[in-house]
Amino acid sequence: MTWGTIAYRGGTPMIHAPFMESWWRMMDTLRQENYKDVHFMVSHQPYRHTAIMELVDGFEGDWLLNLDTDHVFEPETVISLIGEFESKKLDVLSGFYQYRVPPYDPVAYTWNEKENRYDCLNPCPSRFNTDLVPLDAGGLGCLVIRRHVLEHLRSYYDCNPFSPLMENGILWGEDMSFFIRCHKQGIKCWLAPWLEFRHLTVMPVTRDLIPVKRAAQSPLGRPLKDLE
Repeated sequence: MTWGTIAYRGGTPMIHAPFMESWWRMMDTLRQENYKDVHFMVSHQPYRHTAIMELVDGFEGDWLLNLDTDHVFEPETVISLIGEFESKKLDVLSGFYQYRVPPYDPVAYTWNEKENRYDCLNPCPSRFNTDLVPLDAGGLGCLVIRRHVLEHLRSYYDCNPFSPLMENGILWGEDMSFFIRCHKQGIKCWLAPWLEFRHLTVMPVTRDLIPVKRAAQSPLGRPLKDLE
């Protein structure tokens, strides 16, 4: 088993008290489980994209796991995410989480070649699904990435892998910019739908809130030309 860094961005979004409770419980559990070589890192850069770029530039070990500060999670979920990532020798793996606003879509997309767009996973994967799901794009909320992937993207594009990317007339944020680069380079990304991280809103968001028929689609579910 290799070792890496677990990190969060302490500038934006704001740090929620329940997240810190999850973070400290996770650290205690990792120490008890003899994960003594795992490193911990925080970026206090004020912007999301500069924060993740700082983490990429400074993390230690073979992989980087970013956790968003508006999530809550169980320590065992983080351990299972790392374990799945290592045992399957994956390059990029995301846990499951959802948007905090209706219709509470999963932050997970597949590429629709025919329509030239990213579509939200539909139907939403079951929490009882213990098979990995291919992921063409997603978020950084609970994402673990192998070092050699970051080094390859940096070398090929001559920039930080999370630098904002202009594609089809759209300036993408740090998360989509990373996944678009991975997609173009044929780097396989995966989703573990049974490893759930809960987005904080008034209450933790879970799959039970997703309506059977969605009232609206996420912006990424529209053709790229419609977003220009």
